[in-house]
Amino acid sequence: MINHNTTKNFDIFLHLHCCLLPLASCLFSISYSLLPIPCSLFPVPFGK
Repeated sequence: MINHNTTKNFDIFLHLHCCLLPLASCLFSISYSLLPIPCSLFPVPFGK
């Protein structure tokens, strides 16, 4: 009983989550350690 609009919003949420979570984790790690660690060193849980 999931309508199309709800599914679309959920897909958008997943897309933003997969894109922003690794970036946010990277920025948080840099801010926490105060070291310019490249994001590429962190494993990305969501592949393209």
